[in-house]
Amino acid sequence: MKNLLLLLLVVNLAENIQTAFDVIPEIDFVDNIAGFTPEMYYNVLDPDVESIRDFRDRLAVDHLPNTPNNLNDFNNFVDAYDVFN
Repeated sequence: MKNLLLLLLVVNLAENIQTAFDVIPEIDFVDNIAGFTPEMYYNVLDPDVESIRDFRDRLAVDHLPNTPNNLNDFNNFVDAYDVFN
């Protein structure tokens, strides 16, 4: 299950289209995040990145400025996938 959530997270970070799964009213979640690339993901995957939060923090520091996203929306988006914390 954890691997599936990580896959969905990565796919959703890259997409530039709105889908039916992008709005989940039960948890007040809107996916308006886009613009990340596979290269960005691989650049932040170091041995000390051991959780979704570690991944989120490293991706935000290293690559968020290169996308059209803001920090608050990005953190809320990734935290919605972080069901293990």
